[in-house]
Amino acid sequence: MPGLDRKLVEHKLPIKEGYLPVKQARRRMSMGTELKVKEEIERLLKAGFIRLAIYADWLANIVPVLKRKIGAVRICVDYRNLNEASPKDEYPMPMADMLVDGAAHNQMLSFVDGNVGHNQIMVVEEDIHKTAFMCPGHIGAFEYTVMPFGLNTVMPFGLRNAGAAYQRAMNSVFHDMIGHSLEVYIDDVVIKSPEEGDHVSNIKRAFLRMRQHKLKMNPKKCVFGVQAGNFLGFLVHQRDNKEGKEQAVYCLSKTLTEIERKYSAIERLCLTLYFTAVKLRHYMLPFTTYIIAKTDLIKYMLTRPMLRGRIGKWTLALTEFAFRYVPQKAVKGQAVAYFLADHLGEEIENVDSLDIANADLLTRAHTCFNNPIYSVHLTP
Repeated sequence: MPGLDRKLVEHKLPIKEGYLPVKQARRRMSMGTELKVKEEIERLLKAGFIRLAIYADWLANIVPVLKRKIGAVRICVDYRNLNEASPKDEYPMPMADMLVDGAAHNQMLSFVDGNVGHNQIMVVEEDIHKTAFMCPGHIGAFEYTVMPFGLNTVMPFGLRNAGAAYQRAMNSVFHDMIGHSLEVYIDDVVIKSPEEGDHVSNIKRAFLRMRQHKLKMNPKKCVFGVQAGNFLGFLVHQRDNKEGKEQAVYCLSKTLTEIERKYSAIERLCLTLYFTAVKLRHYMLPFTTYIIAKTDLIKYMLTRPMLRGRIGKWTLALTEFAFRYVPQKAVKGQAVAYFLADHLGEEIENVDSLDIANADLLTRAHTCFNNPIYSVHLTP
């Protein structure tokens, strides 16, 4: 794998002032794991991803990660000391929910995944020695010539700023296609087409761009010409009603902190509204949002003699939204959520007379916040 052009992207490892190199204490591992580590080291050497390390100042331990499906071992490196000494790259990462929304509403989709994506970015020559790591037994010490694999979202391993570096490279490669015929999050790419007839040309354009920059994808993880698929853990598919408007049902969840567990029932309802508005702000701002509840939360929050404390903070944050309260006459379990999910194409003509059948929402909110499932129906 030739890797991306160094003129396009290189990974640098600057060190903050006052930090000295760290050599971690050696760790033990079983003989069976050691043999699997040796096999993986040989594979990385053959691929040109690592080389022998000599006179290393920084030296980290490896963390073997077992790939249970195939019984192999993948090597991560405990770069926590190096990461602590490195400044954070504040390059803005895309918001996953916005990318998912951008990929929806299209007739045809193709999902493409990078082939060991981080390993396609080279480490600058003068910083390679900082990536040195030691293996158990007689295997030796090595250093990465490319950005190493890391489980940053699961464990505190892998190089800091690796995701930002890869996203910057992908944005440079597909800069004029993102938002139009393609969405990308690090090494996950979805090629999209509003019309079926345009999809082959969109795929061709994307692949020509990949070939131009020597960007390699994994054919085992690619799916072409489908109407639905998994993107960033979400099911993406075509969603339009007959009038061409989007109707979304969102399920949001939140784990309460120790302090939030002590809130009163009405405060938890206010927190529900605030939390929902923050998460779905881009949907709710252009429209009037109807709040169906036993208690008029808007009146409760806006008629307080003085805006202070957490209620005051939430109230000020909600002033940019257009809310309308609808009295809840009755509700039964998740009946509303299930009804809205099964009838996405139906408009509610008279929201003021909406009759939803028999339970106390305050009690339900108290229960839901411990095992939370909220359904929000947005009707333009």
